[in-house]
Amino acid sequence: MEALEAEIRALRGSLIRAEEAAADRAATVTVMQAEITALRNVLAAARQVGRAAIDAFRINAVAPTVPDLSPRWRQAIMRIFGARESY
Repeated sequence: MEALEAEIRALRGSLIRAEEAAADRAATVTVMQAEITALRNVLAAARQVGRAAIDAFRINAVAPTVPDLSPRWRQAIMRIFGARESY
């Protein structure tokens, strides 16, 4: 009789541990599904940004027909070469 009661207690302990493990796995699955959803949203946003960038490059791909010879252009070139403008 004592042997049966000991076996029942052991089986109940095993059942409790198995239920706790199942609950832990279910919680992990829920967290992972939330992470997957968040990553999919980030990926979709990144794709939209990439498409917008590609579209912007396509729109602005035409070279200007008249060169910009304004003083700002000259100043920029002078800065590139490290020269100072004379006043």
